[in-house]
This record gives sequence, C-alpha cells and structure tokens, in this order.
Amino acid sequence: MQHKFISILLDLLFPWDVTCPFCQRSLVGTERIICCHCEAELLQSVLTPPEQLSAHAPLLCCVSAFAYDGIARLLVRELKYHNNSTVAWLLALYMLAALLKVFPSPAWDIIVPVPMHPAKEAARGYNQAQLLAAEISACLSLPLRTDLLRRTKDIASQTSRTAQQRKLAMKDVFIAEPMQPGLRILLVDDVLTTGATASACADALLASGAASVTLLTACQA
Repeated sequence: MQHKFISILLDLLFPWDVTCPFCQRSLVGTERIICCHCEAELLQSVLTPPEQLSAHAPLLCCVSAFAYDGIARLLVRELKYHNNSTVAWLLALYMLAALLKVFPSPAWDIIVPVPMHPAKEAARGYNQAQLLAAEISACLSLPLRTDLLRRTKDIASQTSRTAQQRKLAMKDVFIAEPMQPGLRILLVDDVLTTGATASACADALLASGAASVTLLTACQA
C-alpha cells in the first residue's frame, strides 16, 4: 500500500506523459523540459568562450550561451512568445555555465533584467528577461533589482533597422534610478542582436552611478 501511494505521488509530481515541446517525444527518466535528443541538438548551438564575447560600448563585456538558431532559438521563442516560462530554468543553467567560463568567480554586486515597457509587459503577463534574471540571481546568490531600471518608451520592432538606426531609436528609452555608487551590475536579457538595447541600458545605469555593466544573454544573433 505504501509503495503504491509513493508511486502515485511521484506520478503526480513528475508525470511521465509530459512531452518535449519540439519533437513531441515523451519525457522519461531524468529528462526535464526537453528530451535528450533535442538537448543534444541544443548543444550544437553552444558558443565557445571566444565566440561568447562581444564588445558593445559602454558594456564592459557581453556573454551569450548560444547562437540564435536551432533549438536555442525555439527555446527563446517558447519563453518569449508562447508563455512557456519553464524554459527559463534550462536557459539560465546554460547562461550561467557560459558566464563562469569567462568569469570563474562572480564579479558583480547585483543583477538587473532589461525592462519591458509597462504596457507591453502587462499585455504579455511577464518579462522574459526578468524570469531569466531571477534564475541567475538564485544560482549566484546575488540580489535581483527590478527597481533600478525603467523603460519609458515603447519602441516598434527594430528587425528591419540597421545597427545605427537601432542605436538612435534607443536614445533616452531607459532611465535608471539613483543608486549606491560603484555597483558592478550583471544585466540580463534573452537575445543580443546589435547591442543597441543593452548599450542604452548601460548608458542609463552608468550615468546613475554604476561602476560597470556586464551583459549576459541566452543567445547571440
């Protein structure tokens, strides 16, 4: 009787009929979120340390876990557009691994997610960058600060704009609250494309007293 009860409880907590969102294969054993076959494909998009680093002034450094293609791209889209917040945990693990390859010892004081415009966040129901940042914060035992950086303008999609046009469009989009001088900030977002958004965030944070801003993203386009 006790064995049957434990079996039922385990089935409730870890249902065996959960399927991989990409190949629809049933998850078994220790598989969580995606199956081992899709995770093996995901590993093909992992960036090596030289590929991870990208320079975008005034950011001190940019680190990304994956190239923005294949399963990595699908995971970000699941998180960003399909309200599948559970993938934040998996992406955050790989982001942390990429970060620790470059910085073996934590070199930050706080973690700040790239904010969404309040109206856009209300419509979506969450900020995917904040979900990732919360997971990173828990792993590194660093404070998550969602109150320091605000987005004041809702910019239309920048997909068709050049890097220079994106940079101009992001001017004065973010405002940072006054902070303790000298803070080293780990800025978290889902995708690094031209760096215009992250650079604008860094401009605002540095102007308000931050000593440095390092960017960590799930993917680099």
